[in-house]
Amino acid sequence: MKGWLLFAAVAVLILLGVPLFVLLGGISFGLFAAYEELPSEALLKYMMETLTKPALLSVPLYILAGAIVSKGRTAQHLVGVAQAWLGWLPGGLAVTAVLACMVFGAISGSSPVTMVAIGSFLYPAMRQAGYPNSLALGSVTVGGSLGILIPPSIPMIVYGIVTRTDIDKLFMASVIPGLWAGGILTVIAIG
Repeated sequence: MKGWLLFAAVAVLILLGVPLFVLLGGISFGLFAAYEELPSEALLKYMMETLTKPALLSVPLYILAGAIVSKGRTAQHLVGVAQAWLGWLPGGLAVTAVLACMVFGAISGSSPVTMVAIGSFLYPAMRQAGYPNSLALGSVTVGGSLGILIPPSIPMIVYGIVTRTDIDKLFMASVIPGLWAGGILTVIAIG
C-alpha cells in the first residue's frame, strides 16, 4: 500500500512541476517519517557527518575544473595530440575520440562534461570525414562514459563517501578496467 502511495505522490508532484530536489527530499523525508526505524537525531547526525567529509569538497572542484577546461581550447589541443599519435590508424578519428575522451575524463572527472567538450567538435569532424553516424556517436558517447572508470571520477568519489569505502582503493581498482575498456573501444574503432 505504501508503495502505491509513494508512486502516486511522485506522479502528482511531477505533474505539478515541483523541482526535482524538492520532490526527492520531500519523498525521502516522508518515507523516513512513515517508517521511523531510526531516530531523527541519528539521521541528522549521519547527514552532517557525510556532508562534512573533506573528499566531498573535491566534487565541486572537479566540476569547476571540467567547466574551465571545456570552455578553453584544452579539448582541441588534446584532440590534436591524440590525432598526431593515433590518426594514422584505420578509423583514426574514432580512435582519437576514444583516447581524447579517456584523457579528458581523467582531467574533468565527469562523463557528461567529457562528451560535450570532445563531442562538440569531434563529432562534426567525423561526419565530414565520412564516418557512419553510429561510429561517430558511439565513439564519442562510449569513450566519454569512460570518465566514470578512469580516476579521478566524481561518481566514484560520491560512491566512496556514501558507502564509506576508501576512495584511494576505488581509484586503484578502476584504473585497469578503464584502460582495458579504452583498449577494447580502440580495437573496435580500428576494426
